[in-house]
Amino acid sequence: MTINEIKSNDLSFKDTFNLGFNMYRMNFKAVAILSVIAYIPVLLLDRLVVAGSMRDLLMLLGVEDYGAAGVGMTSMMEAMLLNLANMPTELEQSVIRTTYIMLGAQLVSLTVFLPLISSGSTYLALENTKGEQGSIDGTLTTALTNIFKTFVTALLAFALITLGVMMFIVPGIYLTICFAFIAPAVIVTGKWGLGALKESLEIVQGRWFKTLAFLLLINAFGFVFMYMAAVIESVVLLVVPAGAAVSIMTDMVVRIALTYLVMTECLWFINKYFMLKAGNGN
Repeated sequence: MTINEIKSNDLSFKDTFNLGFNMYRMNFKAVAILSVIAYIPVLLLDRLVVAGSMRDLLMLLGVEDYGAAGVGMTSMMEAMLLNLANMPTELEQSVIRTTYIMLGAQLVSLTVFLPLISSGSTYLALENTKGEQGSIDGTLTTALTNIFKTFVTALLAFALITLGVMMFIVPGIYLTICFAFIAPAVIVTGKWGLGALKESLEIVQGRWFKTLAFLLLINAFGFVFMYMAAVIESVVLLVVPAGAAVSIMTDMVVRIALTYLVMTECLWFINKYFMLKAGNGN
């Protein structure tokens, strides 16, 4: 498929995934470096902040084996949150504090570090659609110089989605899909904040259910890959004693591989954006 065809034709799911993989393969070195830079802070937040807080809470509960308790961690936290009124004051405060820390760390990851991957991937995909090869310097510069813009835009999207969920839930679900292309909108259009959200909204309008299907497919592929990686990690841990090192390396490989899906998602936005500007959009 030629560059002009990418800019003028409504790419099918198959074409988008194929072209996304080609772009990912051609720019693998830049993708790998970007993924490592973006993922290290997320890893530190998860291992030092979230895991540390959870470990302290489990010690307070009398659970000594943190690894074994991790299997039902989500269910246990949900149960504790539902029974806060029946807990001792000290335990109640610990549960609330741990929950806030976990939510805060997740919010920082979603609004600051993870958009770096999407921003850099958008730059690479955009350069490829121009018939040019994206550079490592260009990838990192684009991602890092747009941190503030993507952060503000992601924070606004998070606030609007949360408000929609609090109102009737359905508006929150609708906006989640409409605002799924925050970083690509910032990089491609040069706008940010409400301007970028409007651009993402315009791309999705008229193809909301198609976009939903595409994003569900993206997430399904991501889930399958992460499940396979977890199985492989479990097998490796049976013969390799350095569990923490294996876990970190596996997480890093998974993040680098999953950037393929991020690039595919960015290509979807770029294709629909060019079509809209050319008057070929729905």
